Amino acid sequence: MAKHGGPHLTTLNYGISLHQAGDIEGAAKVYRDVLRQVPRESSALRLLGVVELQRSNLDEAEKHLSRALK
Repeated sequence: MAKHGGPHLTTLNYGISLHQAGDIEGAAKVYRDVLRQVPRESSALRLLGVVELQRSNLDEAEKHLSRALK
């Protein structure tokens, strides 16, 4: 679970719970919601990259994972 920071982390933790339960579509929506609040949230970027890998969207995965590393 994500730690340290603002109220958006409660939302991020909800997305992580969805993701762990296998709801990658729901998790992706939540991660995008977090990124609308905090565009450079590295955990949300990384996790959205993982979702895109799971969807076999390699270009999108690379985009999000690269942004997470900056």
